[in-house]
Amino acid sequence: LLSAVYGSSAQDGASPGRLVILFTHDLHSYFLPQRLSSSSGPNRTEGGYAKLYTLIQGYQNRFKGQTLLVDGGDFSMGTLFHTAFMTDSLELRLMGRMGYDATTLGNHDFDFRLDGLARALTKARAMEQRLPAIVASNVVFGPPRAEDASLRQAFAAYPVRPYTVVERNGLRIGLFGLLGKDAQIDAPFTAPVTFADPVATARTLCETLKTREKVDLIVCLSHSGTSSNKKHSEDEILAREVPQIDVIISGHTHTVLRKPLVVGKTIIVSCGSYGSYLGVLELSHLPGQGTTWTAYDLSRVSESVPDDGELLREINGYQAIVDRHYLGAYKVRFDQVIAESGYDMETVAQIYARAGETGIGNLIADAYRLAIEKAEGPGGDPIHLTIQPIGHIRSSFLKGRITVEDIFRVLSLGLGTDGTPGYPLLTAYLTGAEIKKLLEVETTVSHLKVDAHLQISGMRCTFNPHRIPFDRVTSVEVQTKNGTYVPLDP
Repeated sequence: LLSAVYGSSAQDGASPGRLVILFTHDLHSYFLPQRLSSSSGPNRTEGGYAKLYTLIQGYQNRFKGQTLLVDGGDFSMGTLFHTAFMTDSLELRLMGRMGYDATTLGNHDFDFRLDGLARALTKARAMEQRLPAIVASNVVFGPPRAEDASLRQAFAAYPVRPYTVVERNGLRIGLFGLLGKDAQIDAPFTAPVTFADPVATARTLCETLKTREKVDLIVCLSHSGTSSNKKHSEDEILAREVPQIDVIISGHTHTVLRKPLVVGKTIIVSCGSYGSYLGVLELSHLPGQGTTWTAYDLSRVSESVPDDGELLREINGYQAIVDRHYLGAYKVRFDQVIAESGYDMETVAQIYARAGETGIGNLIADAYRLAIEKAEGPGGDPIHLTIQPIGHIRSSFLKGRITVEDIFRVLSLGLGTDGTPGYPLLTAYLTGAEIKKLLEVETTVSHLKVDAHLQISGMRCTFNPHRIPFDRVTSVEVQTKNGTYVPLDP
């Protein structure tokens, strides 16, 4: 079975200068496999830490003493398991059990606010002896303030460092981690903590690693990403500006690179998201000749991969923690079936490919309306408009049974002002003129930044995309209580 899963090679024995980097990024607390839609047959599952760990162990056994296991950030925020991030730090503890050498912090790892991240780091250190090193090189603490005191202390105690050095197969490897510029924008809850320029930070770290630490090669865990628009492909820019980096593990954009991008001598790799793939990059480093890649594979974490039984039992036990500390207030259970669908709704990939009105978006917006009507009762004001940006839609519903866990994944982001996981639902009064301005922003911005595109319930509008920005809406109608539409009153 192991031979069938991992293959075999006459070159698998120890080889001077060989390093095999096993990598993930954007795991987002997806401990269990996710169901995926399939156009060619029945739905399938993909991912799951217990299967991922089986693959990791297979490669470690195949390349004994020659592997490095790393992660590119956003290891949290995406499933019901992350509701225990601040109290039990399940993500970091599992990564420790799986033997990760290092990870970095992504923008969503800051979604729990500074104190929430501090609590997770402290809990992980208290409960697990082996943990991945965390390298967060461009995190900047200013003068001591009460707002960041807990995180400053947690960074020191964990510790979270600008870089670390590990040795494998006679090689000294320097690792550092960056939060890219786009990811910084997507981390709005970090003040007064700030982030230094990624390129300038990388230059400084590379100089330190080469001159002071005498490393043989440098690996950057970059939560920045790549893009088809080369002007905005941050990790390609980083590689051009800082050629001393040998390898960039590129997270944040959830990109699947079927073969490495090579910029100058820098090798850039990405393996998607949610643990669907284990990235495998085999390198050869020869003194005086530099580093080259000799093999590359995205090893699919398919349902045919056997689970590591011990890790799976531990993950299943975590469901009880979620039931007790989070779901108990809602009187539901982790795997409780709530509904059933006769068909697949649009996947997140399909939503982004054709940004417009979607069935899952309408369902969410209509659900908001129902939630407010239930909360306010018969005496509440009518709800004319509900909106949901598609950037917060993280999953969808497929044909078959829908569980509490499935529902949570759809709108999994955020933290309420009361510390409860999930974004709060807000209501506000707007004039008709203000609503028209909102729709002007929607019709102008949505094609420039797709994740800002709104899903709307209760209104309809027409617009001319060829008119000047913010003057494109030609008519707006609002739905009345009896379901008919009337022109919006400014």
